[in-house]
Amino acid sequence: LNNTDVYKRQVKIIEPLVFMQYRGIRIDTDNIHKASEEAEDELIPLLDKLYEMAGRELNPNSPKQLKDYFYGHLGHTPIKDKGSITTGEVAMKQLSALGVKEASIILSIRKLRKLKGTYLDMKFRPDNRFATSFKPVGTKNGRLSAAKTIQGFGGNSQNLPYLVKKYYLADEGYLIYEIDLSQAENRLMAYISPELEMIKAFEAGVDIH
Repeated sequence: LNNTDVYKRQVKIIEPLVFMQYRGIRIDTDNIHKASEEAEDELIPLLDKLYEMAGRELNPNSPKQLKDYFYGHLGHTPIKDKGSITTGEVAMKQLSALGVKEASIILSIRKLRKLKGTYLDMKFRPDNRFATSFKPVGTKNGRLSAAKTIQGFGGNSQNLPYLVKKYYLADEGYLIYEIDLSQAENRLMAYISPELEMIKAFEAGVDIH
């Protein structure tokens, strides 16, 4: 299949990936723990407000309770996702756009809980460094993927929110910077196809989305 060059390129990245996994990234643990406590403080009044508006305790992560409240008690038309009634992000955004304040509060609560539970309360190594486990061919099209280590430390280094990146510190004498290719896969598909309208859009700087 003439994939020898691809294979060699993938093999080459294994050594630097192992080094990166071993090295890790220094973490400002004091401030990230403080941010976690602040997120918890923000959650309490949001939950109180939700309970007050609903007139009952409402679990933002309980599909059963939310279906009963929004589609039963409030009488909104059930929102479906792939044919099934949903109370997920799509549904909450639609209800929020209709002016349903409880849905807007639930979105805020879920966002804070995700930020706190997945990123701010992440388990770091004993040396206060973030670790990740890279998979050299972790996706179908050959891109890297990442996850927590086999010891349970760290997490996915490829989807860290902007809000938490400020707690990831460069070692003494080094800088951290971030680069990203602009719609790389879309551009490849446009030129390889070739899809002339997409090519024109890219050349003209049009946002194809």
